[in-house]
Amino acid sequence: MKHAIVGPKGRIQRVLDAAPKHRESVEITSKQAKEIEALAAQKQPALLIDGVVKSVADVRADNAKVRLAEHKARFAERQAQRPYADRRRDAYAEAGATIEALTVALWEKSEGMPDAFDALQAARAEIKKQIPKV
Repeated sequence: MKHAIVGPKGRIQRVLDAAPKHRESVEITSKQAKEIEALAAQKQPALLIDGVVKSVADVRADNAKVRLAEHKARFAERQAQRPYADRRRDAYAEAGATIEALTVALWEKSEGMPDAFDALQAARAEIKKQIPKV
């Protein structure tokens, strides 16, 4: 077992073979000591966070992932709060049930070809079930 002197923010200041007499230190494994030495050879500061040795770049990448996940959660929450009319309009557009398509289908129905109109009406009915009026 080796010992590491760790700063208040987790930065590893020094790795020692024995525990220092007048300073507080943390026990680390030989594997962790080798990781610290490898980071020092690359001139990257090593951090000890919850018993795991990480480089500053790894910590920044982890923090960026957490921030991105938080952003996606906030975005999903805002999307869920959108009025049902907006969500329905978007779903209709994805299904191809736009005003123009409905107009053409209605014209075709009046001329005796109701297939397109019936298909669009079925799609609209399904969307109304999925996104009910609130």
